[in-house]
Amino acid sequence: MASTRSCIGCSSVPRQTLSARLQAIWYASATPPWPLRALAGPLNLFATTGFLAPEFRSMMQLDWSESQQRRFKWLLSALRFADRLIPHRAWIFGYQLYLWDMRFRVRRGWRIV
Repeated sequence: MASTRSCIGCSSVPRQTLSARLQAIWYASATPPWPLRALAGPLNLFATTGFLAPEFRSMMQLDWSESQQRRFKWLLSALRFADRLIPHRAWIFGYQLYLWDMRFRVRRGWRIV
């Protein structure tokens, strides 16, 4: 019999089911819309995984090694440096693109995530 975990507002859920649901949410939230997915999808998944607490990563059965942690820390250092060099308008362009894509999908009645 599968081990169970209790979650807020529901009866016990099998661990595998909970992990699959969390992974689906993680993937949907960490995967940008096309064409950004083709350009930055793996990096975005890596960064999203890095920002998760270790407890969440283990609950979601996501592997995270010491070398990945070092790369993640390097990425954060590089982003801090880039934040000082890149003009503000260029920096927020990515956010504006996401917002445009979301509004485009809403107008067409498409799913956002």
